[in-house]
Amino acid sequence: MLKSYGAFEKEGKVNIALEFMDAGSLAHILKKVGQISEPIIGLLTVQILQGLAYLHKMHVVHRDIKPANILLNKNGVVKLADFGVSG
Repeated sequence: MLKSYGAFEKEGKVNIALEFMDAGSLAHILKKVGQISEPIIGLLTVQILQGLAYLHKMHVVHRDIKPANILLNKNGVVKLADFGVSG
């Protein structure tokens, strides 16, 4: 999960400061490079499943896993995002 650095209100809107994932979303990467090789997909999948296992342990269901909600940094670290419909 993304690290949260806090929240603040500005001009009637709540802003949440989260960890910066400098490679963007998996959806963004797929648009930019097209296909991703199977070994890389395997590495990403392991991290995604580790994140989902952690959520399961915490009794949280994400409910919206898709490339746009899978964020990466340039070191290849994967984080799950957008828990708006989680339960």
